[in-house]
Amino acid sequence: INMLMIAFLQNAKIMAYPVVLSSVGHGMIHLPHVDAFDQLIVGVQLGEQIHLLDATNKYSELDVVPLHNLNRTGRIVINENKSSDISLAPQKVSKSQLNAYLELIEGSNNIRGVVRENSTFYNAFEARNFYDGKTDSEVREMFENYLSMTIDSLKIENKSAKNRPLKEYYSFTREKSFDIINEKIYLSPAFVFGINESPFKQQNRQYPVYYPYPSNKTYHIVYDIPEGYEVDFVPESKITRLSDNSLEFSWVILHDDNKIKISIEQKIYKRYIEPAYYQSLKTIYEDYLNFINSRIVLKKK
Repeated sequence: INMLMIAFLQNAKIMAYPVVLSSVGHGMIHLPHVDAFDQLIVGVQLGEQIHLLDATNKYSELDVVPLHNLNRTGRIVINENKSSDISLAPQKVSKSQLNAYLELIEGSNNIRGVVRENSTFYNAFEARNFYDGKTDSEVREMFENYLSMTIDSLKIENKSAKNRPLKEYYSFTREKSFDIINEKIYLSPAFVFGINESPFKQQNRQYPVYYPYPSNKTYHIVYDIPEGYEVDFVPESKITRLSDNSLEFSWVILHDDNKIKISIEQKIYKRYIEPAYYQSLKTIYEDYLNFINSRIVLKKK
């Protein structure tokens, strides 16, 4: 399929070439040889830059190719006598921003809310592939099962429109979303978003930690404070990062008499984090998990 696309592009006078690579599951290439490569994508030269394409996935776009292709380097073949290494590392930061507006339902421990999320590049690419072939009712059911909530309405924009942000909107009701103990309300600062456990359980690590692509995930969560209550305690805000600035997690909580505003950011700048930073990376995830498991406390005025 990709060789056919190269032929079409070259026929249109566009400089397009095969890029052979070893997929992530196939392993690293140290020397080019007949068994080194197991995938072929397309390199298109636009000006001074080479951009990557893969026609085997309908949601692929310029420089957004399937994740199994994202090894360190491939080899672009200009002609039978000329080829050279080419980086497969994504150059764009994939972004996801989620805004959640939450209301505590009086007389229960249920929460009613509205969520809006915008995703770009690989974050959108992964979601589009996840939704592919699923009906609206199937998507709704998956949301409900994954988030343990009743979806009242759901709308997804640009589900098939590449080169545009994927936009997801849903309103919901979720039961047993907070605790009431001795007339105090205990809320999760991250609600249902974030992680449930740290992915780093080993004491030591000898190989780099691999992230498929650079990303920036942001969560803006707003709680309405119920009438008759005020803030008694909020967890400490914190910014934590690796010393080489390859990764940064932060969380900030602000509040007034009416609302509590939580901002959480997960920034990953490098795809490979060396083993020397493993203990620091493990600590960052543990701190983040401790924050997620902490509680905002409201008391009666």
